[in-house]
Amino acid sequence: MDDGRVVSIDFARIRKGDVLSNEQIEFHYIEKMLGREEYERKVSEFERGERAHHPLGIAHQQVCEAIMRECRELGYPVVARTKQKTIEVLTDSQAVVYRSNRANSALGLHRKQVTSLHRDIDESNLSTDEKRQLEASRNYHAMIELSIASGKRTLKAMSTGKLKLSGKD
Repeated sequence: MDDGRVVSIDFARIRKGDVLSNEQIEFHYIEKMLGREEYERKVSEFERGERAHHPLGIAHQQVCEAIMRECRELGYPVVARTKQKTIEVLTDSQAVVYRSNRANSALGLHRKQVTSLHRDIDESNLSTDEKRQLEASRNYHAMIELSIASGKRTLKAMSTGKLKLSGKD
């Protein structure tokens, strides 16, 4: 029954646990998102050296974002991720782990960037306005770091039973 045609992505039929193939992703990106003419133009620019990256370099991420956006608009929110030239539409249990891990890695990246903001910038090379901007950025991100640390302490206290949230019983 397979006649070799690639079927585009039907957002209404996507279900948690689905895996979309590289062929489906590229077909959808070229035909439904960019349009064949625009794709061909960008490929030509890439081949002439006028464009740093091939247009398919962002196809998987763009389609992944479109899936999450369109499914949310259809009233069926999903979490999707790109993985080895496919897109996985995660089950809810997979999405919990995935989103939690992504959020935690972002916190680690934030901490490294804030440390660099304090340590790796030579203020003597900055104008007065740039120094004010640096100070404002340092203060802003320091406040975020303090909020994160406070939240972690609160969660730890809650998990050990030392802190209970008040509420109506």
